[in-house]
Amino acid sequence: MPNLVNARRACSALALVAGFVGLTALSAGSAAAQPVSRVDASRLTCGALQDVLFDRGAAIVRSRSRVSGRQLWERYVSNRRYCFANEVTVYRDVNTVDTPYCSVLLCTERERRRFKSH
Repeated sequence: MPNLVNARRACSALALVAGFVGLTALSAGSAAAQPVSRVDASRLTCGALQDVLFDRGAAIVRSRSRVSGRQLWERYVSNRRYCFANEVTVYRDVNTVDTPYCSVLLCTERERRRFKSH
């Protein structure tokens, strides 16, 4: 009989741990699935835009092209951790209230090196 009691205690403890792990995974997944912020660069200073990226990690930024005047929507990041594994960061200039050349980071696909066959 003591073995049965110990087995029930072990099962209860295991169920408690499994429930906690599941709850932790669920909460971590929901944090990662939160929507990315959207900001309008034409209403922010360069410093404010860079602060948004630093605070949130990434944001969809609306800006106006200096060349065509069309509206652009791009996802800018604070550092490479917010890019996919096959991407690297490059600096791009965005039009803001105080400057047309606000440097922010954009994720872009890494160039593949092509080797010549001999």
